[in-house]
Amino acid sequence: MTGEQIFDELVAELKGISTELYSPPVMEKSDDKVLCTIDDPFLRRLFGYAAHLRRTIDELTIEFKYNPRDKQLATQRDLLQLKTEALGNLLWYITRERYSLKENYVGLRNNWTVVVVEPDDDDDEEDMLRKIFKQFP
Repeated sequence: MTGEQIFDELVAELKGISTELYSPPVMEKSDDKVLCTIDDPFLRRLFGYAAHLRRTIDELTIEFKYNPRDKQLATQRDLLQLKTEALGNLLWYITRERYSLKENYVGLRNNWTVVVVEPDDDDDEEDMLRKIFKQFP
């Protein structure tokens, strides 16, 4: 398959995801500075699909722990991790473009609000995304 075909397949997978598959797990705090609310169904599906993949990765990690010689499991898990990271990057890129949030460190709350978050001094955006996705059940 070509790169374009793989990307088209990913978009087709996203179209099949329910916007309510998963919602952000972090509760809004009273001192949050709300920037916007994500009302875009595509972004909600993107988030839900990434959350679903994170759960699948967790299951594969447990399965691999009991079958450490199964290289196919490890490969499948590693590819899903790459896909999940790509989805997370797409989520934040599109969110920033759609809602003009390019200059803010942002987080997502359970009612789909995007809020300003304070970055740790040693955190970059990629580390922040990993922390967000690790919060999924």
